[in-house]
Amino acid sequence: MDIVKCREHLERLLNLANAGKTLTAEEEGLVIEYAQVGRAYCTICGKWTREWMSLMDESLYPPRQVDSTKAISEHIKSDFDSIISRLQGLANSIYVQQGDLSGNKTNELMKEIFLPLSTSFGVDRLAILNENGTLVNSLAIKGERIFAGTNFSFRYWVRETKGTHEPVFSGGFRGIDGKLRVSLTYPIVNRQAGKYLGLVAASVPTVEFFQRYGNIYNISSQYIAALDSNSAQLIHPVKKMVGTSFFGSYTQQLTGHNAVLNNLIQTVMSGKPDSAVYNFMNGQRLNTGYPIFEEGKPAFLFL
Repeated sequence: MDIVKCREHLERLLNLANAGKTLTAEEEGLVIEYAQVGRAYCTICGKWTREWMSLMDESLYPPRQVDSTKAISEHIKSDFDSIISRLQGLANSIYVQQGDLSGNKTNELMKEIFLPLSTSFGVDRLAILNENGTLVNSLAIKGERIFAGTNFSFRYWVRETKGTHEPVFSGGFRGIDGKLRVSLTYPIVNRQAGKYLGLVAASVPTVEFFQRYGNIYNISSQYIAALDSNSAQLIHPVKKMVGTSFFGSYTQQLTGHNAVLNNLIQTVMSGKPDSAVYNFMNGQRLNTGYPIFEEGKPAFLFL
């Protein structure tokens, strides 16, 4: 491909996009192709020309990526809200409100709720814990253990739900089986007496949940990443980073203690969307981040 014509075509398409024209799928593909050619050309020549540097930055398409990140983060929040809504319905059902946490009628109701939760949102377990944090009723997808009778009072999200009588988003944690998950809970509080009876919880493996929204495996193309409110990395194409703190030594060494990227993460963790261009592993990247609020606080960070 002629490098001069490639640059001219890329510039023309970007001008159209910046003027507000919606590019076709073919035209967007050409933007990526032309940008890759320019990057390869500059790498072979060992330098970045001023013209190509400008076009490389524009080809990252900041406005479009920002809009896309916002839309996906809103989709994720909507899905989390749908899970919580179903947990609320179970916690307020007549059988559970009467204290029948482990009976057959409650289990049948759980089955009705669990099917859409598992097929639509990737939930792999639905459980009821009593006031002491012991699992008394549970469903799981095929191949997963039930853990009946196990006491989970040591988990943060169990203690927090009991202490606040409010829904809780656990953040990332390793299950007994070693799989990284997040749990969403809803308290069971008798509406007449105000007594805490236990909680309803749905656990979601992070990989199965977030892979529904985009690429989480290939770092050579546009990918998505997610962190919890404690900066633990829930998903990332670099597998060794998953489950570790973004600000921990491993990720910081891998990213070269990148001040631009660190500032972006801190800004989004504070509850504000942000974007930045920085160098990472296989080249220059545009990263846009959006906080996902639950109960009025940033619960997750989506990039």
